[in-house]
Amino acid sequence: MTIKTKYAVGDEVWFNYEGRAKRGTIKYILVKVGDLASIEYEVRIGGYLLTYKENSLYPTREKLVKKEKKFLKED
Repeated sequence: MTIKTKYAVGDEVWFNYEGRAKRGTIKYILVKVGDLASIEYEVRIGGYLLTYKENSLYPTREKLVKKEKKFLKED
């Protein structure tokens, strides 16, 4: 079985954190395999590690804002 991930450890990603666009670094990749495969990433923001599903992360701020504009607060 081959599992391909969208991001790698060390990649910088953007995500929605409490309604704000935030940037973090991938520290761990969590792969769960059962009937369906699930890929999650642990992202470091400041001193915290947050877990996000692959479809909640974006390579640029612009792509995040385009996809989640209605969920983000104005900066």
